[in-house]
Amino acid sequence: GPDFQNAETSSPLEQSSNHSPDAIAPLSITGTIHFDEVGMCEVEDMAEFIAATELVLADTACGDYSSQMCTVRIVSVCGVPVEDIYMGTRKLQSSVGAVYEYEMTLGRACGMLNCADAQTVAYETLASVQQDINAAIQDGSFVSQLQTHIQGSSGSLATMLTNAELTANMERVAVVGSETSLYYPDWTKSNGGCKTGGGQPLYMTLAPSTWMEATLEACCSKYYGYMLNACMGTSGDAPSGLWYPDWAGQDDTCKNDGNEPEYMASNPVAWMKPSKEACCEANFGWMLNECLGSSANATDKWFMDWNLFKCKKDCDVGTGPSCGGRANWWDGLFDTRSACCAEKAAWNPTDCLVD
Repeated sequence: GPDFQNAETSSPLEQSSNHSPDAIAPLSITGTIHFDEVGMCEVEDMAEFIAATELVLADTACGDYSSQMCTVRIVSVCGVPVEDIYMGTRKLQSSVGAVYEYEMTLGRACGMLNCADAQTVAYETLASVQQDINAAIQDGSFVSQLQTHIQGSSGSLATMLTNAELTANMERVAVVGSETSLYYPDWTKSNGGCKTGGGQPLYMTLAPSTWMEATLEACCSKYYGYMLNACMGTSGDAPSGLWYPDWAGQDDTCKNDGNEPEYMASNPVAWMKPSKEACCEANFGWMLNECLGSSANATDKWFMDWNLFKCKKDCDVGTGPSCGGRANWWDGLFDTRSACCAEKAAWNPTDCLVD
């Protein structure tokens, strides 16, 4: 009968791979390798070292899957695109070590027909690759492989590699080929917006985990947070009742009509106030009365009118005796005319006390 005791077992992913050799999910992973040696930003034979780093990353991440697709490309060093480094158009600088950003494209067997579980496979692969690279860094094999690939290079590079401490970070993973259902920023339009259904630039297609998002909201939040509602095609929430400075209008005032700019709506703590008075004081303090308009209540207190050198009452001219118009925000207010004149016109209180 069958020898169940010695029968070989395989995981669902392996079984799927055996029965459906075409059920492979192409994945794109972006991440970084950080060397704490600042000199790693400008090593001699940079092209050779970049190629060596790409080889070691591929061997480390894909060594167990040599029969499947696996490529690694360094895209930037210390924040400078590799293309600019090769052309010598930009000088690399760093004060906190050297960061090599890479993009890895690899294939993994799916566990379900038509790769319906591709996203799950992607997340599992991300965790596995992160573990493998961290393990290679910790046991020293990552650096030793680099040293093997760069034999014959400058002694300073070998010394830096020996002394450097490395850390690795996986940033994002995406299923390549799903980009037609992903959202990307449409920078061809002056008013922006996110699109889906394909048509994105080639560099986005090649790096979907860097440029593209699974939902419209995620894309709009990442690239157009300052105009989120417009990007998503919504009118936003109901008016909050908060007051905002209407700098675009002609009347220099605060409003609470719900038409505040997107950047104010997304950060109301910084831009909006619970009352018109508070909003006018914060944003139109030099012309407070104009901002407050008819909603401002006269205080009927006294202030110095420096044009007349007399103390006048804080009320609209013509609405009562001694009314001198509205006091400015910087005018000191007094409960009585005598107190105002004593403080503001002590050298001539008699003239100050009469209209």
